[in-house]
Order: sequence, then structure tokens, then C-alpha cells
Amino acid sequence: MINLQQSILLIALKPYARITTAALSLKTRLPNVLRRLRERIKMNINKYLKLAVLMLFLCLPVALTAANLRGKIEGSNQHYTTTYPLPGAKVVLYSKKSGKWKPTRKYITGSDGMYYFKNVPAGQYSIQVNGRQNYPVSVSGKPEQDLPPIVITY
Repeated sequence: MINLQQSILLIALKPYARITTAALSLKTRLPNVLRRLRERIKMNINKYLKLAVLMLFLCLPVALTAANLRGKIEGSNQHYTTTYPLPGAKVVLYSKKSGKWKPTRKYITGSDGMYYFKNVPAGQYSIQVNGRQNYPVSVSGKPEQDLPPIVITY
């Protein structure tokens, strides 16, 4: 039998007994909780890794088929046979979308008469200089593509 002192002691220590059993319960459950947390993190990492690989494969063909176009605009006088670089010429790159030619990129030539269009997808284009004649251009999947000089006669 429990005497009065022991019963008072049990009543006084009862809240601590709950804490002790909760701590023991947590100690036994904690490894399972941590294991599940690690699995979720690993699952999320795998999901994002798969997404990154998918994005790489989706973007890779676009990057491989884009080209950097480089060309030169030259001017010439009707009375002379020599040509010279034409600085400040407005070069517009047109692409055919929905059956209509639309400007996609613009460039003003430098003092050397050169123009550059970066990351142009493969396809058929047209170049127009200073609002004059159109020059057809075919862009292949090569990373760099030099176009023949365009001579503008004045």
C-alpha cells in the first residue's frame, strides 16, 4: 500500500511523468520523422533535377540551330569601280511569320560598315538596307555565318 507521503509525492510528480513519457515517445518517433523528412527532401531534389534535365533537352535544339550572322555593307559610286564601307546604314532583318514579312531585328552599321545579328534561328530571312532592295538570306544551323558583302550603289 501507498502511504500518504508517497501519494503526495506521486501527485506532485505527475506533470513531470507526462513530460518524461512524451520525451521518451519523441525519442522513439524522432528517427522516423527525420527519415521521412530526408525522403521528402530527396524526392524534391530528384523532381527538380529531372525538371532541369528536361529543360536542358528542350532548350538545346534551339541553341544549336541559332546562328550569329555577320555581314558588311559597302557603298559605291556609279562613276568609280571601288567600294568603301558604308557607316550608319540601317540594316533590318525580316522573317516570314503567318505569311507576312515582319522585321525581327535592326542594326546600324559601324564605321567599318559591319552588321551583326546574334542568335538567329535557322530559316529563311530577308535583309533590307536603308529601306531599299531586299536581299534573301538562308540561315543554317552553323554557329557563325558570314554573309557576302552587300553593295549599295549611289
